Amino acid sequence: MGQGGAEQSGRLGELLQRYRELQEEFGPMDEDALIDKVVASVAHRRRRLESALAQIAELDIEAQWLVDEISGREQSLELLLVDVVRRVGRMLEDGWSPDPLLGFRLWIMNGSGLDGAKVTWRTRVMTATCLTTGEADSVPHSDGRCGRLGCGVYATKELDPLFAQHLNARSHGYAVGLVELTGKVVEHEHGFRAERAEIVALAAVGVDGYLETEDPDEVADLCDAPEAALRLSGGLRPSGVLGRIERFLTACQERRLGWT
Repeated sequence: MGQGGAEQSGRLGELLQRYRELQEEFGPMDEDALIDKVVASVAHRRRRLESALAQIAELDIEAQWLVDEISGREQSLELLLVDVVRRVGRMLEDGWSPDPLLGFRLWIMNGSGLDGAKVTWRTRVMTATCLTTGEADSVPHSDGRCGRLGCGVYATKELDPLFAQHLNARSHGYAVGLVELTGKVVEHEHGFRAERAEIVALAAVGVDGYLETEDPDEVADLCDAPEAALRLSGGLRPSGVLGRIERFLTACQERRLGWT
């Protein structure tokens, strides 16, 4: 009950006390029966309220117990499913991983997104389709139907190949990120092709700006309008920027490997 309710209850108590005093002094009054009826009604409802509150407390305890029980059983179910999926997946060699895999990617920044090798990323998440066959099922294909360079979202296992192959002659206008690969993932010697990838950490280098972030909203802004997001961040491009990027993304990778 709020403060106003508490004041009203206090005044009501004072009035009832004064009424009883008047009864003792002057004897029965015409309103006695009605007042007693209302007082009894209030008392009855207060008892019902106390009972309901006690039941609510018991239900809260039971609800928390159920939440804990459900959580424990869901964890057991998850472990069981992961074990089955891994075991059967190894038998079928279908490439579907129950756990996210981590890889690295590089994008060239333009005015409306992050340019990958073939597709512009305008959001944090990319789901692959086969650009050769137009199919979306069983992507990435592993049966050779889409040529030597198969479909899927590409990511490398290490950062060095990205730096060596793509950044020697480029001083700015790019972003390097850590991606989480899920769904069907085909592993190669130096990297992966995945059905789905989500950017979980990104380091962007502009003409005069630099931003490294794991914040989903900042990553989304960089995908939507990279240079504008860099200008808003106000970060200055550091010297030895490739070393800075490597330290940042490697630390992000190690933290996520620790979580999983």
